Amino acid sequence: MRPLTASPLTAGLLRNTVALFSVLAVLLFCALGCRKVADSTPPEATGTQAKGPSRPEVPDTRSDPVREIGDPANVRAEELTALLEDVPASVRQGGTNLELARELGCRAWVVEYSGGPLSSWLEVEETGQKTDEPRHPGPEGMAWWPCQAAEGRIVMCFRPGAARNNPSARSQRIVQRLGLGEEVAQVFILTGAISGKQLSGAPLNPRWWSGWDDLSLQETRGPAKVPAAEAVALLVLEATEKQPPPGSQPRQVKLTLKARFAGGK
Repeated sequence: MRPLTASPLTAGLLRNTVALFSVLAVLLFCALGCRKVADSTPPEATGTQAKGPSRPEVPDTRSDPVREIGDPANVRAEELTALLEDVPASVRQGGTNLELARELGCRAWVVEYSGGPLSSWLEVEETGQKTDEPRHPGPEGMAWWPCQAAEGRIVMCFRPGAARNNPSARSQRIVQRLGLGEEVAQVFILTGAISGKQLSGAPLNPRWWSGWDDLSLQETRGPAKVPAAEAVALLVLEATEKQPPPGSQPRQVKLTLKARFAGGK
Protein backbone atom coordinates (compact mmCIF):
# COMPACT_ATOMS: atom_id res chain seq x y z
CA MET A 1 0.00 0.00 0.00
CA ARG A 2 1.47 3.39 -1.01
CA PRO A 3 1.91 6.00 1.83
CA LEU A 4 -0.28 9.10 1.60
CA THR A 5 1.61 12.19 0.48
CA ALA A 6 0.37 15.75 0.23
CA SER A 7 -0.02 17.20 -3.13
CA PRO A 8 2.01 20.32 -4.00
CA LEU A 9 -1.14 22.43 -3.71
CA THR A 10 -1.93 21.10 -0.24
CA ALA A 11 1.62 21.66 0.93
CA GLY A 12 1.50 25.27 -0.23
CA LEU A 13 -1.71 25.92 1.58
CA LEU A 14 -0.26 24.44 4.77
CA ARG A 15 2.81 26.66 4.59
CA ASN A 16 0.66 29.78 4.04
CA THR A 17 -1.55 28.88 6.99
CA VAL A 18 1.47 28.48 9.30
CA ALA A 19 2.87 31.81 8.12
CA LEU A 20 -0.50 33.54 8.70
CA PHE A 21 -0.71 32.21 12.25
CA SER A 22 2.85 33.40 12.90
CA VAL A 23 2.01 36.93 11.72
CA LEU A 24 -1.15 37.00 13.86
CA ALA A 25 0.83 35.88 16.90
CA VAL A 26 3.37 38.69 16.40
CA LEU A 27 0.61 41.30 16.02
CA LEU A 28 -1.17 40.03 19.15
CA PHE A 29 2.08 40.22 21.14
CA CYS A 30 2.72 43.79 20.00
CA ALA A 31 -0.84 44.83 20.85
CA LEU A 32 -0.54 43.41 24.36
CA GLY A 33 2.82 45.14 24.82
CA CYS A 34 1.41 48.53 23.73
CA ARG A 35 -1.58 48.10 26.06
CA LYS A 36 0.78 47.46 28.95
CA VAL A 37 2.78 50.60 28.19
CA ALA A 38 -0.39 52.66 27.92
CA ASP A 39 -1.65 51.30 31.25
CA SER A 40 1.61 52.34 32.92
CA THR A 41 1.27 55.98 31.82
CA PRO A 42 1.05 58.37 34.83
CA PRO A 43 -2.48 59.62 35.58
CA GLU A 44 -1.43 63.26 34.89
CA ALA A 45 -0.69 62.38 31.27
CA THR A 46 -3.99 60.59 30.67
CA GLY A 47 -6.17 63.23 32.24
CA THR A 48 -6.80 61.27 35.46
CA GLN A 49 -5.99 63.04 38.70
CA ALA A 50 -2.97 61.60 40.45
CA LYS A 51 -3.36 60.14 43.91
CA GLY A 52 -1.57 61.76 46.78
CA PRO A 53 -0.70 65.45 47.33
CA SER A 54 -1.02 67.68 44.27
CA ARG A 55 1.75 70.00 43.12
CA PRO A 56 1.30 73.66 44.09
CA GLU A 57 0.32 75.93 41.23
CA VAL A 58 2.91 78.47 40.19
CA PRO A 59 1.33 81.94 39.81
CA ASP A 60 1.61 83.58 36.40
CA THR A 61 3.79 86.64 36.94
CA ARG A 62 3.80 87.65 33.29
CA SER A 63 0.42 89.40 33.36
CA ASP A 64 0.06 93.08 34.23
CA PRO A 65 -0.85 93.93 37.82
CA VAL A 66 -4.51 94.57 38.52
CA ARG A 67 -5.17 98.29 38.23
CA GLU A 68 -6.29 100.13 41.30
CA ILE A 69 -8.94 102.82 41.13
CA GLY A 70 -7.32 105.85 39.56
CA ASP A 71 -4.21 104.01 38.35
CA PRO A 72 -2.03 106.46 36.37
CA ALA A 73 -1.91 103.92 33.55
CA ASN A 74 -5.38 105.23 32.63
CA VAL A 75 -3.96 108.31 30.90
CA ARG A 76 -1.91 108.76 27.75
CA ALA A 77 1.88 108.94 27.73
CA GLU A 78 1.99 112.70 27.15
CA GLU A 79 -0.51 113.29 29.96
CA LEU A 80 1.55 111.17 32.30
CA THR A 81 4.64 113.19 31.37
CA ALA A 82 2.82 116.42 32.26
CA LEU A 83 1.78 114.95 35.60
CA LEU A 84 5.43 114.17 36.43
CA GLU A 85 6.81 117.54 35.38
CA ASP A 86 9.47 119.01 37.73
CA VAL A 87 9.92 115.81 39.75
CA PRO A 88 13.53 115.89 41.08
CA ALA A 89 15.98 113.59 39.31
CA SER A 90 16.97 112.05 42.66
CA VAL A 91 13.53 110.44 42.88
CA ARG A 92 13.38 109.05 39.35
CA GLN A 93 16.27 106.55 39.59
CA GLY A 94 15.91 105.41 35.99
CA GLY A 95 12.42 103.92 36.28
CA THR A 96 9.63 104.36 33.77
CA ASN A 97 7.13 107.20 34.05
CA LEU A 98 4.40 104.78 35.05
CA GLU A 99 6.52 103.21 37.79
CA LEU A 100 7.42 106.66 39.09
CA ALA A 101 3.81 107.85 39.06
CA ARG A 102 2.70 104.82 41.05
CA GLU A 103 5.48 105.27 43.58
CA LEU A 104 4.58 108.93 44.05
CA GLY A 105 0.97 107.97 44.72
CA CYS A 106 -0.42 109.64 41.59
CA ARG A 107 -4.03 108.98 40.63
CA ALA A 108 -5.66 109.65 37.27
CA TRP A 109 -9.11 109.33 35.71
CA VAL A 110 -10.48 109.75 32.19
CA VAL A 111 -14.11 110.66 31.56
CA GLU A 112 -15.47 110.20 28.05
CA TYR A 113 -18.38 112.51 27.32
CA SER A 114 -20.80 113.56 24.60
CA GLY A 115 -23.47 116.23 24.43
CA GLY A 116 -21.01 119.14 24.58
CA PRO A 117 -19.80 121.79 24.58
CA LEU A 118 -19.57 121.65 28.38
CA SER A 119 -18.58 123.69 31.39
CA SER A 120 -17.25 121.62 34.27
CA TRP A 121 -16.23 122.17 37.88
CA LEU A 122 -15.10 120.19 40.92
CA GLU A 123 -16.88 120.06 44.28
CA VAL A 124 -14.86 119.05 47.35
CA GLU A 125 -16.27 117.69 50.64
CA GLU A 126 -13.90 116.84 53.52
CA THR A 127 -14.63 115.15 56.84
CA GLY A 128 -12.15 115.40 59.72
CA GLN A 129 -9.86 117.89 57.95
CA LYS A 130 -9.83 121.07 55.88
CA THR A 131 -7.19 121.13 53.14
CA ASP A 132 -8.99 122.64 50.15
CA GLU A 133 -11.69 124.99 48.98
CA PRO A 134 -15.16 123.46 48.62
CA ARG A 135 -15.40 124.30 44.92
CA HIS A 136 -13.11 124.82 41.99
CA PRO A 137 -12.82 127.20 40.22
CA GLY A 138 -14.68 129.36 42.72
CA PRO A 139 -18.04 130.27 44.24
CA GLU A 140 -21.30 128.77 43.12
CA GLY A 141 -22.30 130.00 39.69
CA MET A 142 -18.82 129.92 38.20
CA ALA A 143 -17.98 127.24 35.66
CA TRP A 144 -14.50 126.57 34.39
CA TRP A 145 -12.47 124.10 32.35
CA PRO A 146 -14.56 124.46 29.20
CA CYS A 147 -14.83 121.37 27.02
CA GLN A 148 -15.52 123.02 23.71
CA ALA A 149 -16.02 119.94 21.56
CA ALA A 150 -19.31 118.12 21.08
CA GLU A 151 -17.65 115.01 22.44
CA GLY A 152 -14.26 114.22 23.95
CA ARG A 153 -12.46 113.28 27.13
CA ILE A 154 -11.85 114.99 30.44
CA VAL A 155 -8.67 114.03 32.29
CA MET A 156 -8.34 114.52 36.04
CA CYS A 157 -5.03 113.79 37.77
CA PHE A 158 -3.64 114.31 41.26
CA ARG A 159 -0.01 114.04 42.34
CA PRO A 160 0.43 114.15 46.12
CA GLY A 161 3.31 116.21 47.39
CA ALA A 162 6.26 115.01 49.43
CA ALA A 163 7.93 117.22 52.05
CA ARG A 164 9.65 116.79 55.39
CA ASN A 165 6.61 117.99 57.32
CA ASN A 166 4.24 115.68 55.43
CA PRO A 167 3.51 112.88 57.93
CA SER A 168 2.50 110.17 55.45
CA ALA A 169 4.72 107.11 55.08
CA ARG A 170 4.76 107.64 51.31
CA SER A 171 6.07 111.19 51.71
CA GLN A 172 8.74 110.24 54.25
CA ARG A 173 10.01 107.42 52.02
CA ILE A 174 10.40 109.84 49.12
CA VAL A 175 12.02 112.51 51.28
CA GLN A 176 14.80 110.08 52.20
CA ARG A 177 15.92 110.10 48.56
CA LEU A 178 15.62 113.85 48.07
CA GLY A 179 18.50 116.27 48.36
CA LEU A 180 18.62 118.87 51.10
CA GLY A 181 15.79 121.33 50.64
CA GLU A 182 14.19 119.46 47.74
CA GLU A 183 10.56 118.44 47.71
CA VAL A 184 7.93 117.08 45.35
CA ALA A 185 5.17 119.62 44.73
CA GLN A 186 1.60 118.37 44.65
CA VAL A 187 -0.20 118.87 41.36
CA PHE A 188 -3.84 118.78 40.37
CA ILE A 189 -4.76 118.72 36.67
CA LEU A 190 -8.21 118.89 35.17
CA THR A 191 -8.29 119.28 31.40
CA GLY A 192 -11.13 119.56 28.95
CA ALA A 193 -11.38 118.48 25.35
CA ILE A 194 -9.15 121.25 23.91
CA SER A 195 -8.47 123.52 26.87
CA GLY A 196 -7.83 123.16 30.55
CA LYS A 197 -6.44 124.44 33.81
CA GLN A 198 -3.65 123.22 36.08
CA LEU A 199 -3.45 124.02 39.78
CA SER A 200 -0.40 123.43 41.97
CA GLY A 201 -0.39 123.46 45.76
CA ALA A 202 2.50 123.70 48.19
CA PRO A 203 3.36 120.38 49.88
CA LEU A 204 3.50 122.31 53.17
CA ASN A 205 -0.30 121.93 53.15
CA PRO A 206 -0.99 118.37 51.98
CA ARG A 207 -4.16 118.40 49.92
CA TRP A 208 -6.91 115.79 50.15
CA TRP A 209 -5.31 112.42 51.02
CA SER A 210 -1.71 113.49 50.47
CA GLY A 211 -0.99 113.41 54.21
CA TRP A 212 -2.56 110.00 54.87
CA ASP A 213 -0.59 106.79 55.26
CA ASP A 214 -3.04 104.83 53.11
CA LEU A 215 -6.52 105.15 51.66
CA SER A 216 -9.36 103.25 50.08
CA LEU A 217 -11.16 104.67 47.07
CA GLN A 218 -14.63 104.21 45.64
CA GLU A 219 -15.55 105.44 42.17
CA THR A 220 -18.97 106.15 40.67
CA ARG A 221 -19.49 107.07 37.02
CA GLY A 222 -22.29 109.28 35.75
CA PRO A 223 -23.92 109.40 32.32
CA ALA A 224 -21.62 109.59 29.33
CA LYS A 225 -24.00 111.91 27.48
CA VAL A 226 -24.66 115.19 29.26
CA PRO A 227 -28.29 116.33 29.00
CA ALA A 228 -28.97 119.86 27.87
CA ALA A 229 -31.33 120.76 30.70
CA GLU A 230 -29.36 120.11 33.91
CA ALA A 231 -25.97 119.69 35.53
CA VAL A 232 -24.84 116.12 36.13
CA ALA A 233 -22.11 114.37 38.11
CA LEU A 234 -19.72 112.81 35.62
CA LEU A 235 -17.46 111.27 38.26
CA VAL A 236 -17.70 110.85 42.05
CA LEU A 237 -14.65 109.76 44.08
CA GLU A 238 -14.88 108.87 47.76
CA ALA A 239 -11.59 108.46 49.64
CA THR A 240 -11.43 107.07 53.19
CA GLU A 241 -8.34 107.00 55.40
CA LYS A 242 -7.24 103.44 56.16
CA GLN A 243 -4.86 104.03 59.08
CA PRO A 244 -5.96 107.10 61.06
CA PRO A 245 -3.87 108.41 63.97
CA PRO A 246 -4.57 106.66 67.30
CA GLY A 247 -7.83 107.83 68.81
CA SER A 248 -8.98 109.53 65.60
CA GLN A 249 -11.79 108.72 63.21
CA PRO A 250 -10.88 108.01 59.57
CA ARG A 251 -10.80 111.17 57.49
CA GLN A 252 -12.75 111.30 54.27
CA VAL A 253 -12.65 113.26 51.01
CA LYS A 254 -15.39 113.30 48.40
CA LEU A 255 -14.68 114.76 44.95
CA THR A 256 -17.50 115.32 42.49
CA LEU A 257 -16.77 116.33 38.92
CA LYS A 258 -19.86 118.04 37.53
CA ALA A 259 -20.67 119.42 34.10
CA ARG A 260 -23.48 121.13 32.25
CA PHE A 261 -24.25 121.91 28.65
CA ALA A 262 -22.65 125.20 27.62
CA GLY A 263 -23.94 125.55 24.07
CA GLY A 264 -24.83 129.06 22.95
CA LYS A 265 -22.99 130.72 25.83
